Amino acid sequence: MDEKTRFHMVSVITKTREIEDAKKAFRKSKEVGNKKPRLMVTDGLPSYKKAFNAEFYDHHQSCKHIADVALQESLNNVLERMHGSIREREKIMRGIRIDDTPIIPMNQIYYNFVRPHMGLEGKTPAEAAGIGINEINKWESLLKKSTTLPRRGQ
Repeated sequence: MDEKTRFHMVSVITKTREIEDAKKAFRKSKEVGNKKPRLMVTDGLPSYKKAFNAEFYDHHQSCKHIADVALQESLNNVLERMHGSIREREKIMRGIRIDDTPIIPMNQIYYNFVRPHMGLEGKTPAEAAGIGINEINKWESLLKKSTTLPRRGQ
């Protein structure tokens, strides 16, 4: 998640919380921006520390890892609140039973492009990032754009 705009960039659903699961999420985060993030904030789970070292560590410390946010709680509040929203939706659906469910990406689209955020003065994260949807019916606008834009690799 981008700290300034709260734009949610990467979600990975895993059955376990092992090193390989964390590496998968970290690799996906590098793909989104085509580079390493400057800062990675995680809880104190040991697999996150090991995965961070495997994926991001370099002698220049170009990516800083804050690994125990319980000590610096405010760093993780926004992300945990977003995860709470996802868990609320999952509870209504009585769980997510398949790994590649469209529910997670659709929730990410809703969070980024449709839902206004009080912490962003009523803007969506996309609007805060300068890529917002100006139309009143944002879902309709997103659907129209998705059918007119060329697909990747075409």
